[in-house]
Amino acid sequence: MLKHLAVILTFTVIGLLVFFKIWLPIRTNHGETLTVPDLKGMSLEEAGEFLEKRNLRWAIYDSSYVVDAPPLQVISQNPKFGSKVKENRKIYLSITPKNPPIVVFPDLEDVTLSSARKILLSFGMKPGKVRYKPDLAANVVLETWVGNQSVESGDSVAKGTSVDLVVGDGRGTTRFKVPELAGLTLEEAEYAILGSGLKVGFIEYEMQEDTKIGTVIRTYPSFERGDIVRIGDRIDLWLCGNKPRSDTLSNEEIDEE
Repeated sequence: MLKHLAVILTFTVIGLLVFFKIWLPIRTNHGETLTVPDLKGMSLEEAGEFLEKRNLRWAIYDSSYVVDAPPLQVISQNPKFGSKVKENRKIYLSITPKNPPIVVFPDLEDVTLSSARKILLSFGMKPGKVRYKPDLAANVVLETWVGNQSVESGDSVAKGTSVDLVVGDGRGTTRFKVPELAGLTLEEAEYAILGSGLKVGFIEYEMQEDTKIGTVIRTYPSFERGDIVRIGDRIDLWLCGNKPRSDTLSNEEIDEE
């Protein structure tokens, strides 16, 4: 009787050991793990095939737009790359959308170039080429274009679109003849130049007979030739006389003093 009990007990222990140490681990893959691969940058199709070959499942849990990223590209995953998981574990993927989202184009008219670039980026668009157009408003947006199509505030534009900007060159379109400055003093000439929306260029001195010292001899561009200028252009002056002595003395002059 005792022998039978001993045999039964022995087989029972062996059975339990086989069940818990061999059969159950095999059945549940106990102790077997897989390393989660790095899927970022793969297309959804590539990532799906890659996971399935490694006995892992997958599902999409999020979609986010990323500038310059192609559609249906993996941008993040959970569990993360390098994590240890069991076979048949589901890997959740965040991907870029198939089509970029549409946004309402912002109002960029009369906005400075630097501000317009920041606004475009904040709307998920890309600042494109910059073209300058004659206008007194320097570096201020006058027009916005997508390819050969002009766009305005309120238009529907896809994120990621490159937007070209037309801005003012600060000089304007008004063209006129160079004002007559010959015979004026430097102060009078400067007043006439600035009053015409022009700029004073370099000033040179030259002796000329029968001409009052300190008055304008000629200019460039020239009134006599009928030269045409535009607002913001520079006018160079030649005055009768010798170049004024500088207020700064040379080393030799300092020694003499």
